[in-house]
Amino acid sequence: MIAACALSALPAQAGDRQAPVARQPPLLTLEPVEEEGAQRAAPVLVRRRWRSRVRSEIVVADEKWDLPVLRWADAHPVVYDVVEPGSRSRAYGFGACSHIGWAQRGQDPAATFERVRTVYDDLHDPIKGRLDVRVRGIFQWRAQFTLDHFGERGFAGGTFCTLTARGAHGDVLTMDYTSELLDDVALRFAAWADRCRSPVAVVLARGRQEVRRWDWETEMLPRLRSVGGEDVSN
Repeated sequence: MIAACALSALPAQAGDRQAPVARQPPLLTLEPVEEEGAQRAAPVLVRRRWRSRVRSEIVVADEKWDLPVLRWADAHPVVYDVVEPGSRSRAYGFGACSHIGWAQRGQDPAATFERVRTVYDDLHDPIKGRLDVRVRGIFQWRAQFTLDHFGERGFAGGTFCTLTARGAHGDVLTMDYTSELLDDVALRFAAWADRCRSPVAVVLARGRQEVRRWDWETEMLPRLRSVGGEDVSN
């Protein structure tokens, strides 16, 4: 074809007989031409999903926000037990106030995964660390403690709060503890609590029942000072 076009472009010589040029078919357009009455096939969108290797009922579809949480949870499967109904964790267990409302008592896979996300966020979310200006890492420490000690003898959870001289509640935080490490958990909470309200005691309660009380002046302050200041988070 190229040779024929090239030859046809040369000027005709005297005595040469010019061959007739074949008529070329029209060029095809790149856009598909639909015939009348024909239906265009709908495009098929394939959405990737990932299934938990530990809990097969949990399936996620968001690669950016869900997949890192799922991979972490499968690598630390104790977190599934922490957030399940019947868990003794008050910080992250079934119905814990640390979870978003719709997931607190939901028993479907989506609610379970959302509770797992709460633990993951407390461990990994840098924003929570920056907002917690009094003691960096109280939420990270709380989550790590639960994962490390869940299932141990004497493991339980409750609500820690400070009391003022007038009997009013100051700071409040749900935390897990063991019978052996209860004083250490209370110390962490005391280091996090706001001093501006002049607390007189730290109280641990479960429901409406007081479990333990620490006097601020005689029990908490001496221990806070003995560890090198009031910040015991690091």
